[in-house]
Amino acid sequence: MSDSEISNKTNLAKNNLSKDGAGWYVVYTMGHEDKVRQQIMKRAETMGVKDEILEVYIPKKAITKIKSGKRVEQNMPRYQRYIFVNMIMDETTFRVVRHTPGVLDVIDRPLSAVEVARLFGRLSRKKAEGSDTGSTQYKVDFEEGDEVRVEGGAFDGFTGKASSIDLDHGKVTVLVSVFGRFTPVDLTIDQVHPVLQY
Repeated sequence: MSDSEISNKTNLAKNNLSKDGAGWYVVYTMGHEDKVRQQIMKRAETMGVKDEILEVYIPKKAITKIKSGKRVEQNMPRYQRYIFVNMIMDETTFRVVRHTPGVLDVIDRPLSAVEVARLFGRLSRKKAEGSDTGSTQYKVDFEEGDEVRVEGGAFDGFTGKASSIDLDHGKVTVLVSVFGRFTPVDLTIDQVHPVLQY
């Protein structure tokens, strides 16, 4: 990829970059995300671009497994094989990341503000303003009709469409396909995640 090609793509997506020109980019790996993250940061320092490659982020989720009859909680990548790099994209930084062992591809379009919000601020809870009851308000980063993925419970790993969202009670109804028929499933908000489109 030439500097001019990167420049053109960056200009088209300039609204997705910070003031210093950095953006969040999706990196597709062979797996071993933590090891790849360490390698990227090490290469950035060795090749003198640590001020341009600012952060490598791996969203994690807690998974409970049973080992030898004991419950063990592990943090696993939320998006398997994907990591997210905050960097100032140019030919050098692209090559540093792309040629890191374990990296298969770098999507050279920076994430939009909405995608970044989904990545970092999936769910927020706060006390309702002016409320003496301390009731919880929920905010989600998907809308009715959006494709979502279920994490946890009997439908773990299923995808479907959010058919209704009840922010007052923290509930979402998702239409999932079971044996070829769409079935409404009631879930809590923290079990439902948007399907990121790249």
